[in-house]
Amino acid sequence: MKDIKLTILFSLVFCGHCLIAQEIFDTQIAGGTILKRVEQQAASENKLVLVLFGANWCPWCQAFDKTMNAEPVKSYLERTFVLAKIDVGHFDRNTDLSQQYMADLPRKQIPFLVALSPDGTVIGKIQTKELEEGQGYDSEKVLEALKNASGAF
Repeated sequence: MKDIKLTILFSLVFCGHCLIAQEIFDTQIAGGTILKRVEQQAASENKLVLVLFGANWCPWCQAFDKTMNAEPVKSYLERTFVLAKIDVGHFDRNTDLSQQYMADLPRKQIPFLVALSPDGTVIGKIQTKELEEGQGYDSEKVLEALKNASGAF
């Protein structure tokens, strides 16, 4: 009986771990630090900066991350941008950056993207709500939005 209880306990712990949302956003490093690193990398690689504002608890952020890591979006991102993932917590983290780049954060609309030139100039903003399809995102719409946001560079 003890073995069965241990097996059940192990299964619950293991399965519970599988249900926890993937950690997309680093909650330990300040957004400004992340952004500075990414801007330096973008400048050295002659790429744009793509700032993704979101939170680990957000199911739409999880879905968007999945879309960004699948083709054809992934290849375009890798060729064009260096990505800065900025954690907004429960709209109480990195508020300085969110206020600087997003007017929509107070309305709690994440994920939200801002395209920057390597020197930090805003060249485009993407409200991802317009790219939704069902319980996820339309990869062709995401790709088109990224191309539009980077087109001014």
